[in-house]
Amino acid sequence: MKCILNATGLPLQDLMLGASVYFPPFFKAFALGFVIWLFIHRLLRDRI
Repeated sequence: MKCILNATGLPLQDLMLGASVYFPPFFKAFALGFVIWLFIHRLLRDRI
């Protein structure tokens, strides 16, 4: 069995790839901030 990744039907990947092409610095900063927020949110949620 072969698993072939076809990104043509995945709107989220198209959005992320398009954003990284058109807005590289903003997209990278947003993505990094989002990952940091997810990590902090998880830590705070576990403490409460």
